[in-house]
Amino acid sequence: MEYLPQEAKVLYQSKDGKEKKTYSALEWLAAMGTHVPDRYQQCVRYYGAYANSTQGRLRKRQQADPIPTVLEPEISSQQFRKIGHA
Repeated sequence: MEYLPQEAKVLYQSKDGKEKKTYSALEWLAAMGTHVPDRYQQCVRYYGAYANSTQGRLRKRQQADPIPTVLEPEISSQQFRKIGHA
């Protein structure tokens, strides 16, 4: 992204270099404003292994990791305190 203050224009080039666009300064601000969440709203995006599309594909293949569960301890908390935690 490059700002040209003399012309009040923003030159945008995608990371892969395939797409180039020129925006007026106000158009650029309007385009970027759409990415700001409303007040008191959270905007969470998941990428990679946590993305919904990846999770869905893994579930279809039945390869999704099972939901972790809490294991019951082998000894009671009283016995654990008696022997110490070393």
